[in-house]
Amino acid sequence: MGIATTGKPVRMQYSDFWLIKDGKISENWVMVDHLGVLKQIGIDALQSAGSTS
Repeated sequence: MGIATTGKPVRMQYSDFWLIKDGKISENWVMVDHLGVLKQIGIDALQSAGSTS
């Protein structure tokens, strides 16, 4: 992704949803807070996205 390693620990928050049909896992969706991880290592992705320079 072009981001240098920092060696800093980060906390990843996520939501994990499962769809069970007939007693079996049918689908799985996982959403990860990537913006929160980037912010923890000092990158404000939303600020960078809005800059025009």
